[in-house]
Amino acid sequence: MIENNELVSIILPVYNSKKYIASTIESIKNQIYSNIEVIIINGSSDITTNIIKNEIKYDNRFFLFNIKNYGPGYSRNCGIKKATGKYITFIDHDDVVCPAWILSLYESIKRHSSDVSFCFFNEFEESGKNEKLCFDFITEKYYRLTLNLRNELSQILIAPWTKLVRREFLLKYDIHFSKFNLLDDVLYQYLVLQYAKSVSFCHEYLYSHRIHDNSVTGKISKNNDIFFHHFKTLYDILIYSGRHSYTSVSLIKRYRKFLSAYATKVNNKNLYNSFLDEIFYLLDRHRHKEACHLIRKLMDMKEYIKASPLI
Repeated sequence: MIENNELVSIILPVYNSKKYIASTIESIKNQIYSNIEVIIINGSSDITTNIIKNEIKYDNRFFLFNIKNYGPGYSRNCGIKKATGKYITFIDHDDVVCPAWILSLYESIKRHSSDVSFCFFNEFEESGKNEKLCFDFITEKYYRLTLNLRNELSQILIAPWTKLVRREFLLKYDIHFSKFNLLDDVLYQYLVLQYAKSVSFCHEYLYSHRIHDNSVTGKISKNNDIFFHHFKTLYDILIYSGRHSYTSVSLIKRYRKFLSAYATKVNNKNLYNSFLDEIFYLLDRHRHKEACHLIRKLMDMKEYIKASPLI
């Protein structure tokens, strides 16, 4: 039996989630694994703040930090800095989790001494639609990471709430989220998998991800050009690579495949492919500064993604 005596930090970024935040907090309170701290990074401008205060006033495991809203990536980075637990995971402000969520992730990472433990998730809508996503190729509970497995995992289970990671691991490799980017968690996923040597899986559906009009998934369903934000993640990877000499070129190569996969998924395919070709031309010649300059140019082009500018 694994002793449940190590502190786990749950980071909860919040912005104007008055409709859902109470149920999110209640599901955290109901965790079987009780040795947790919940870091709430709140940028709300409506009554959400009052709801949070009311929900957590009798539970000293919750810590509320009110900040100016700069998006989920910024909030998650703030949460990592404030966390004191041995392990870190995340939850979105409109989702709910099973009581065994933390316990199963914790027991998996401890039992296998893995760098990261994963759980599965389902997506649900207020209409009652509920879909369990299929991950058939994940058949084992523990894997040593190979190049092929890194490539496969880079495409799935991207959300940070599917995984539990040691805080020391995140700090050692300066692993963080992309700021001012609707798809902020892709950077986190790629950095985690770049340095992890092993991963483990709970093989349980422990997290319920809510789809609604204001969720990122809901926005993507209306505007596939949100996938242009993946260029911002490449920008961050190039900046990161310039700062950290231990970063392997395989990280950039792996992310290039990811970018290419979205060329057929955006609405504005001509613009996407045009930038993709120019940026890859520069990367092939190791002209990373020029590639970053080109991405900055794209980030200034607000008209193609009206609902959600890159910066």
